[in-house]
Amino acid sequence: NWMLTAGVGCWMLFWGIHLERLGRQASGESWFHASGRTEVELEGVVIRLREASSFLPGGIFRVSGARQNPEALRGCLVAVDRMPDNSMPGDHMKLSGRTFFPAAPRNPAEFDRGRWLRIHGVSGEIRLRSHHVLGGWRGSLGLQRMAWILRLELRSRIVAGLNEDSAGAVLIRGLVLGERSGAGEYFGAFRKSGTMHIFAVSGLHVGLVGALAWILMRIIRVSRRWGLLAVLGIIWSYAFVTGLNPPALRAALMASVFLLGFVVKRKPSLANSLLASLPVVLLLDSYQLGQVGFQLSYVVVGVIILLAPPLSNWLQPVVEEDPFLPARLHTPFQRGKLAVRRYIVGLFVVSVSAWAGSMPLIWYHFGIITPASVLASVILVPLVFVILSVAFLGTVLGALWEPLQGGANQANALLAGTTYQIAEKIADLPGSHFELEKAGAWSEDILIFDLWDGDAAIFCGAGNG
Repeated sequence: NWMLTAGVGCWMLFWGIHLERLGRQASGESWFHASGRTEVELEGVVIRLREASSFLPGGIFRVSGARQNPEALRGCLVAVDRMPDNSMPGDHMKLSGRTFFPAAPRNPAEFDRGRWLRIHGVSGEIRLRSHHVLGGWRGSLGLQRMAWILRLELRSRIVAGLNEDSAGAVLIRGLVLGERSGAGEYFGAFRKSGTMHIFAVSGLHVGLVGALAWILMRIIRVSRRWGLLAVLGIIWSYAFVTGLNPPALRAALMASVFLLGFVVKRKPSLANSLLASLPVVLLLDSYQLGQVGFQLSYVVVGVIILLAPPLSNWLQPVVEEDPFLPARLHTPFQRGKLAVRRYIVGLFVVSVSAWAGSMPLIWYHFGIITPASVLASVILVPLVFVILSVAFLGTVLGALWEPLQGGANQANALLAGTTYQIAEKIADLPGSHFELEKAGAWSEDILIFDLWDGDAAIFCGAGNG
């Protein structure tokens, strides 16, 4: 009874907080609709930043309660098309520009920018004309500020010695940091092979970093208790240097609840870890509930919890040796072969379960089903593990001697290129993917674009056109 009462209480608290956030966002959006496109000056604080070349807004700005700000916008989040150079989370600024709220989509396959703003709690956008730094920075955003600084440092180190715009550098930044700017030409292969998740710092990456950390702890023979605590520290450090983005935070919270069970000598439950992280994540940002990444994270892990055990039992004969031959009589070759079989079968089970969990959401949101994802994940996930390992090794070596870092990054560029080539080959296999929703319902008839705000149209050949 007490658990049910606590659960209901948590959801009531969450819903009350979310309603307050919804009201603030709606109030700000109403102001944007009423004001139209108007020149305005807003004073506030930089909350989040994105890569400069991303097609999404360059940053999120929280309007302060200063008297000169419109009353309806005080406390609201506003997207900024491009942030000033060298700006950081926590910077206190005055921005001048033109306000607007994106129109509803009116063209085939057009991105619904207005919906994106709403599900992120943003009231509208401003096209920056000028800015003025007011001095000082918000102490409450100190962690985010430090995370962004460390992310920029790691970003430069993992591609040191490579051409900034080369395929290797772009892929390494995407695979290690989840950065997608400049990688648009490579997305097709990963999308059609069902492996776009390796371009997002999420549970997969956090899990791989945790596995790498645990291997390191075993090599240096740290005790189990201290080793687990060190793994937790490394997992949170990775989430930190990747910018404390929501997917990494979700995964780090799940891992923390799960691994702390071992630390306090209690049998951990992955399902309990999943549910325990949920209220914390939603209290930090309740808007995540409507975001695709959040839905995929929790649904996929939930389906893995449900499907992996029966699948593992069904495939148990594949990973068993002769039951009449004692394990102590196995040769090193037999033990190695058995370990490889168990690893591949385990990876296959997780890949099948993850695909089954993600397929309905991927189809609903993106109009594609990718059966090849199971095969691609079995091949590419170990490669991503190696790429992460080499990236971190190169960063450590670079602190000792710069040329060692350049050599490691050159090798990593080859691995990243191989990852792309494999994804491309798998995407070309018959039946690898099915476009259930033709991109924007293209047809053989004439297509006329409905443009607004003086934007330009670029004709792209589609089908026979």
